[in-house]
Amino acid sequence: MIFHFSIGIGLALIMNQKIRFKGLYRSLIVIPWAIPAVIVGLTWRQEFHAQYGFVNALITALGGQPVSWLDEPTAAFIAVVFVNIWLGVPFYMVMLLGGMQSIPGEYYEAASMDGASAWQRFNRITMPLLKPIVIPAVTLDVIWTFNKLDIIFLITGGGPQESTNILVSALYNAAFGPAATQELGFAAAFSIIIFIILFLFALIWITTSGGLKEIYDR
Repeated sequence: MIFHFSIGIGLALIMNQKIRFKGLYRSLIVIPWAIPAVIVGLTWRQEFHAQYGFVNALITALGGQPVSWLDEPTAAFIAVVFVNIWLGVPFYMVMLLGGMQSIPGEYYEAASMDGASAWQRFNRITMPLLKPIVIPAVTLDVIWTFNKLDIIFLITGGGPQESTNILVSALYNAAFGPAATQELGFAAAFSIIIFIILFLFALIWITTSGGLKEIYDR
């Protein structure tokens, strides 16, 4: 989540400037988000292959030692986190860039005339005006990341030694995985608990962050 937001807003700030080939850069950045998750998962599983994968080929070319990405708990965890970051950054960039382009330029011109620094303009103008976009974006991203079964299932299956399991993958493995106990009642109860966790998070986050303030004020 931290990487999603920080990299996404950084790219949005860059793409909001006048640079050459901006359209090409935007298209390249959005590609991970546009590709179906099944293709992404299967592709990255091969790229993290210990012997034939591109990642180890790159590490070897830079003078490092190959890593058994899918066989070592820490390496596997890093691999799935990296893929999740790669997938989530374009969402934030698109959302935040659209919000930035809707902010009137007069605000920044007035702040510059008053001597405001770049950080002050970002902190006092950009971020407050992006709040109506950031709050729902973070809410959606938390829910999507929490339920990211497809990437876990396709790349590591929750292994090795359950080091990459999240709640939804643990639920799936308990009910339908290779060592499943077929306790569907337990899995159903588990899914309700996950729903309650996400519901409470969304309720508390949106309420405390003021995400519904404009609706209440109407």
